[in-house]
Amino acid sequence: MTTIIDAKTPRGAASQLLRAIRKFDPDPRNSGVRFDENAPKVWWESGPYEWAPIATGPGDIFAEEMGGTLGDAYRNEPTFDLRSGYWFAEPDNSWSLKFWKR
Repeated sequence: MTTIIDAKTPRGAASQLLRAIRKFDPDPRNSGVRFDENAPKVWWESGPYEWAPIATGPGDIFAEEMGGTLGDAYRNEPTFDLRSGYWFAEPDNSWSLKFWKR
């Protein structure tokens, strides 16, 4: 099931995404929100390998972890819907996403 991130601001989108991540991994030591270059950054260091680039694909961030291929990640239903007219998300690295205002 895809989680829709539909906030109107980058900060709101980062908060929504963090809440969605915490449903998968409730330990607050494993994920959070930081501010770099005036953009909120959601990090999840214990998440699936390269979850951030796959999430912006949009793709299923758990596909490879469950024995699939990278191609399966983009054929399956996406984990997060990160499309908005107010902001955009881009991977900062393999374990974090930044949210920028459009």
